[in-house]
Amino acid sequence: MPATVTLSAKDWAVCATRASRDAVPPIVATTESKLLDAMKPVARQVRDLDTLKQRAATGAIEEETGMARLIDEVVALRDALRKDSPISADGCEHDDMGNLAAKFLQLTSAHEGKLRKLSAVNLAAQARDVMRVVKRLQAQAAAVDKAAGADSFAAVEAAFDAACDQSRGVQMVGLDDDLQVKADFDLLMGKAQALGNTMAAMGSWAEEDPDGSGDVAAEWEAANQDAGRTDPSGLTALLKAAKQAVADNSSGSPPIKKAMQDVIDDIDQQFGGLEAGPAMYLRQLKSGAQLHLKT
Repeated sequence: MPATVTLSAKDWAVCATRASRDAVPPIVATTESKLLDAMKPVARQVRDLDTLKQRAATGAIEEETGMARLIDEVVALRDALRKDSPISADGCEHDDMGNLAAKFLQLTSAHEGKLRKLSAVNLAAQARDVMRVVKRLQAQAAAVDKAAGADSFAAVEAAFDAACDQSRGVQMVGLDDDLQVKADFDLLMGKAQALGNTMAAMGSWAEEDPDGSGDVAAEWEAANQDAGRTDPSGLTALLKAAKQAVADNSSGSPPIKKAMQDVIDDIDQQFGGLEAGPAMYLRQLKSGAQLHLKT
């Protein structure tokens, strides 16, 4: 192996050809073609590193697509090098090729380190890009609005956490008082606070999850009892009737459809002014009832 090699498909091919040609006994099994396929995109990265640095300095690389793809290419090469196991005719691993793979693995790890540093630079630049920040704040505000009507506490909590992370990021770079950012920042903060209040109001309902295959009426009664409230509309009776209809009739039959529609109509009437917890639970009940209407 030459004293100096670079992370390139050419250097790998030259070294691999020499090792294979001079191998005694000869190599009979190798993963060289897979390695070369993985090597080519990373070699392009190495050639374009100065351009990548310039783009990262201005935050011009999209993190979720561009930078993630670059890092995935490096990880793929690293994995291929670790799996490389050229076998000689005597059944033993070929030492020279093994040393070559180890050297290229070292070069790959060093390049990955450079990419991850560029990613940090790129993210920092994006965090200070006013127009990008405004778009992210607006997108997060829309996500919070959508989560307010989610069927699960986990979805509400995830949207709340993401909104808090977004707000903290803006504060950390000092853009929360920027004239172009402040309105959208304040709007997201207000929506996040409201969503936090919604989470608090969910209380015991956060742990409730109706099981469509079980005794839904009993679960609804138990959830109400845990929350210290009563069933104001008689939904419990309708759920029992729906369960009986399912037991007595084949799926999709008119009696089942009518029973399920009665449940849905009752739930729809309750949504006005309903607290966040039972509203979330009822949305799940409604989704289950709607499935019976589609069968």
